[in-house]
Amino acid sequence: ALLFPFFYMEFVSILFVSLPIIIYGCNDQDVTASVGAATPRLYAAGIRRVYYTHAGFLCWMCEALYLSAIVAYVPAASLGWEISLSSSHGDADWSALSFTAMSALTFCLNVRLAVEVHSWTILEVIGFALMH
Repeated sequence: ALLFPFFYMEFVSILFVSLPIIIYGCNDQDVTASVGAATPRLYAAGIRRVYYTHAGFLCWMCEALYLSAIVAYVPAASLGWEISLSSSHGDADWSALSFTAMSALTFCLNVRLAVEVHSWTILEVIGFALMH
């Protein structure tokens, strides 16, 4: 028997976890074509590759490495490293581990997204509040 039904975990994952990302994407704005044509310096940094470099890519990969270590090892350590694979209560152990890992992953991803948000509106605040 699972700790939470499968459809419940999927519903929470799809709706509430993705809500801040959807709101962030909907609120992302670009300049109009006339403003972009009048001020080409807005796009000069992108052409010169100021923001997307090999060093930046390496930083993103290092961040992914340590976040994957957090998501893989912190839940197991918090549950005592004694997850049973073959005992009669193994399903409950794996459910607790998966729920803890999903919570750690959700927390890490939303902290990263919160760092990326440059202008907070009430929609972002509501999205992050509903996620937790």
